Amino acid sequence: AGGGAARAPPPAGGPAAAPGVPSAGAPSPGAGGPSAPGSQGPGAGAPLTGRCFFQEDVARVCSANGCKVLVEDMKYRSCSEYCGAHGLGCLGAWEELGDSCVAEAVLTCDARLRTDDLICECEAPGSSCDLGPAKETCSADRSKVLAGGMRLRSCADFCGDRGLGCAGGWEEHGDSCLAEAVVGCDARLPTDDLICECTP
Repeated sequence: AGGGAARAPPPAGGPAAAPGVPSAGAPSPGAGGPSAPGSQGPGAGAPLTGRCFFQEDVARVCSANGCKVLVEDMKYRSCSEYCGAHGLGCLGAWEELGDSCVAEAVLTCDARLRTDDLICECEAPGSSCDLGPAKETCSADRSKVLAGGMRLRSCADFCGDRGLGCAGGWEEHGDSCLAEAVVGCDARLPTDDLICECTP
């Protein structure tokens, strides 16, 4: 009768940790957690063969090697100018669909539009191919050419003669780098010229 106030239960989890000692389950500073974005890896323009590291005006990275990107602030500026500012050649340019890596229209590398965003693909550092004499060079990295003397020869034959793999083959339009039809690497046609793309 008339007992005192109920005594509070002891705190769960056992005794408090000593000052300066992290309690169980608390992450230790600098251990185990993910690094902050951008805290690892080469910086912009790092000279790593086969990869690009752009930071200027990049909204999205559109390829595994980082060389195809959705670039902002491109009004009246071409992809040739963007890639050239990084010491690289331009391989391709596209108008993007809805601020994404989806291409809405194919452009030339020198096209300057009133749009703010463009998809630009620059050649990877150290990725240039020298395929020797060709009727015309069709890409900045020299890996895609208009090859002559190709009657009943495939692009796989052409690239293989140079110790390279084949990335693609096209029938050309009017002795130019303009593709008329995709033929692939193994097609042997009764035509003298083919557009061939080789890869190291």
